[in-house]
Amino acid sequence: VNPSVKILFYLNSMVHYPRYEANKSFQLDWATRKRKNPDKYFKFMNRYYYYDHRNLDFRAWWINRALEMLDNEHIDGVFVDGICATPNRRGYGKGYEQAYIETATELRERLPPGKLLIGNALKNGANNPLGGSG
Repeated sequence: VNPSVKILFYLNSMVHYPRYEANKSFQLDWATRKRKNPDKYFKFMNRYYYYDHRNLDFRAWWINRALEMLDNEHIDGVFVDGICATPNRRGYGKGYEQAYIETATELRERLPPGKLLIGNALKNGANNPLGGSG
C-alpha cells in the first residue's frame, strides 16, 4: 500500500446521479424546478436532476452524505465535481448561487481535521469565494 495515494469520495455539486449507493435517499423535492414551469425540472443531458441548494433539507443531506463518508478511515477526503459551476446557471431563480456558496462553505467549515476538500474549480473559470484563503 502506498501511503501517498489518497482515496476521495466523489460528490457532484450540481447533478444527481441515482446509481451511487450514497445517493439512494435523494428526494425529488430537492431537484431544481423551472421558474416559468414549476411542474418541470432542470435536467442535465435531459436525464439527471439538478440539485436545488436553496432547499435546506437538501443542503443538510448533501453535506451529511460527505461527512458520513469521511467517517470511514479509508476515505481521505472529498472531491466536489463542478465546485464553481453555479455562476453559469441561468433561470434557476433568485438566491440559487448564494445558496450553493453557503452549502459548499458549510461543508468546508465542517470538514474533519486532516481530511481533504478538492474540486475542479479551475476548469469552470469561475471567480467566487469558494476557494478561501487556505
